[in-house]
Amino acid sequence: MKRPFQVTFLGWLMIVVGAASTAHHLWVGVMDRWMIAIVFVGVVAVVAGVFLLRGARWARWLVLVWVAFHVVVGALTSWSFALPHVVLLVVIGYVVLGPPTAGYYRRV
Repeated sequence: MKRPFQVTFLGWLMIVVGAASTAHHLWVGVMDRWMIAIVFVGVVAVVAGVFLLRGARWARWLVLVWVAFHVVVGALTSWSFALPHVVLLVVIGYVVLGPPTAGYYRRV
């Protein structure tokens, strides 16, 4: 089965967002104890995107955990920061778990 466009788009989006956020934080961030965690979160996004493109079922869950983590971090700041991530979590959840892509991940 051919990879659905939604999976391709989301996979590349995760790769670009993970690489860009990692590069940004390394470029302008202060090297402190949080930099390791920040870089780790960016690398997780890249890994999730790569394996999403390869059709790994577990990568769907890693993407959802990654976005859910951002919901929590946003909620710790304010609800106005968390709300866009909640919307993204719902949309991405539908894309990776819903009917548009379920058949693609069932093929293995």
